[in-house]
Amino acid sequence: MVFGYLTFRKARKSKLSQRNAAITSLSSELPSTLDFDTTHHEIVAAPVSEILRRVHEARTWTSRQIITAFAKQALIAHAETNCLTEVFASQAISHAAELDLEMGRRDEPVGPLHGVPVSLKDTFNVFGVDSTLGYSGWVGRPAGKDSVIVSLLKKAGAVPYVKTNIPQTLLSFESWNPVG
Repeated sequence: MVFGYLTFRKARKSKLSQRNAAITSLSSELPSTLDFDTTHHEIVAAPVSEILRRVHEARTWTSRQIITAFAKQALIAHAETNCLTEVFASQAISHAAELDLEMGRRDEPVGPLHGVPVSLKDTFNVFGVDSTLGYSGWVGRPAGKDSVIVSLLKKAGAVPYVKTNIPQTLLSFESWNPVG
């Protein structure tokens, strides 16, 4: 019993440390709140249809701008609510930049969701990222491949950037668990 508790504590501490390091790293890459300009505010307030119009048709926003704005907003929300379990926005920003380059080469969007930021619940596998469902025993076991829905989203041009908290085993209405 004691060993199980100690194992849980060690896994939880490791996961929180990993998440906090990702947040710190991302925070240093993003503009400060004072630099969070009008465009960023417009982006995070825009409905998906407007994001798609601005990326696909008007081409006034880039995928990189969109993911950067949403990543900053996610960090602000996390500071208030502890909602993030996995933060891979740095990789998402790089992927968004690649989408922008590909759109420049093709002269058309990569897919119907090109540039749309997607936060996922901790139930969906993202390659290289843990999906713990709140179980400490699943900490440190990154997914070997994307789940089907994540693969489909990426193929459509969407950009997953964070995973959000869920109740342990999805058996509660509260989005809290001992790991996250």
